[in-house]
Amino acid sequence: MFTKKVLTAVVLLVVFVVSILVSYQYGTKKNVVENSDQSAKTTAVGFVNALVKGDVDATYEFGSTAYQARNTKDRVKTISDSLKSENAQISDEEIFFGKDQATNQAIYLSSVSNLPPNSYNRTTGNFVIRMVVEEGKWKVDSSQIY
Repeated sequence: MFTKKVLTAVVLLVVFVVSILVSYQYGTKKNVVENSDQSAKTTAVGFVNALVKGDVDATYEFGSTAYQARNTKDRVKTISDSLKSENAQISDEEIFFGKDQATNQAIYLSSVSNLPPNSYNRTTGNFVIRMVVEEGKWKVDSSQIY
């Protein structure tokens, strides 16, 4: 009788440990995007260009599901209208990934000049764009302009 209880306890412990390991592996599985450096940068640059050129639909399409849920097209249009420029120039680009490119997160930084003057009469904006991978493609998850 005691042996049966011990055996049952060992089996339950093994099942418990295996389920934890499987859950951890499932939760940490990442999709690696081929040519991640270039494709992440291409997405970020495309987003910035669409935003400053007033292409609201394209800007919106660069956004992740969460970005689109947080921002209506009208909100994107308002931001785009305030930044609209035919001669915007991107410079000082940097891109940072998590521990490695399989983390499915990246931060893109750049300066964009030749924008309309802001309330401080500055015509350069610093962009901070957080990106995530959705369905195997880089998408903009949030953006800030300083």
